[in-house]
Amino acid sequence: MILKVLAYYQWYTGLEFETIGKYLLPSKIIELYHPLHEADLEKFVDVANEIVIQKETNLARYRKNANMSQLTLSRYSNVSLRSIQLYEQKQLDINMAPANKILRLARALGCTMEELLEV
Repeated sequence: MILKVLAYYQWYTGLEFETIGKYLLPSKIIELYHPLHEADLEKFVDVANEIVIQKETNLARYRKNANMSQLTLSRYSNVSLRSIQLYEQKQLDINMAPANKILRLARALGCTMEELLEV
């Protein structure tokens, strides 16, 4: 069970196991088992991200406020799921993204391009 959720989380986020292991110890995963064992793995990702990723990006905040999954945002904006994941994980700098990509994300989320940029 631990290996399955860790493998999924690593694949989903693209974070290195070393980074994940610093914040998400096996004991914490076991602690999360009872409340999450019947939930979708994406729910585990959301909970784990609150532990592992310290500050939420503007993109993630607007996406969550719109009640969209990353996959849904990808479909509505025509921006790849992987790009959205990397922007939210700060592995890619959204401030350096092509303007047309930021515009598509902003339109899908109902906000301005400036609101998605990180200051």
